[in-house]
Amino acid sequence: MSAFHYRLQRVLDAREAMMTRCEMRLAESERELDRCRREQEACDAAMRQQSAKHAATAEKEALSVREHIVHRAWIHHLSDCLTQSVRTAANTLDTVNKRRDELRKALVDHKIMQSLSNKERSAWVANANKKEQIMLDEQATSVFLRNRKPTPPSTHDNPQLEHHQ
Repeated sequence: MSAFHYRLQRVLDAREAMMTRCEMRLAESERELDRCRREQEACDAAMRQQSAKHAATAEKEALSVREHIVHRAWIHHLSDCLTQSVRTAANTLDTVNKRRDELRKALVDHKIMQSLSNKERSAWVANANKKEQIMLDEQATSVFLRNRKPTPPSTHDNPQLEHHQ
C-alpha cells in the first residue's frame, strides 16, 4: 500500500509559512508598541518631574523672566515629545491590530487547509481499508475453493444429466 500524499501539501505548507510570518510580524509590532509606550511614559514622567521642580522652585524664590521663558520652552518641548510619542503609539497600535487580523486570517486559512488534509486522509484510509478487505476476501475465497472437496455432480442440480442416463 502506498503512503498518503496530500495533493494540496504545498498549499498547506505555504499557509503554515504565512502563519509563521504573521506571528513574527505581530511579535515585532508588539515589541515596537511596548517601546513606544515606554517612551511615552518617560516623556510624561519627565514633564511631571519638570513641572513639580518648577513649582517647588517658584514657591521658594521668584523666577526671572529668562528662567520662566526657558522653563516654558522646556515644557513645550516635553509636551511636543509626549504628543509625538502618543501619535507614534497610536499608529503602532493600529499596526498591531492589523497584524492581529492578518494572523487571525492566516490561522483560519491554515485550519481550513488542515481540515481538508484530515478529510482527504480519512477518505484515503477508508479507501485503503476497503481495498485491503477486498484483497483479503479474494484470498479467503481462493483458499476455500482450493481446500473444498469436489463433489460428484448431482442430478437435482442439473436436469440435463437425467435425460442422458
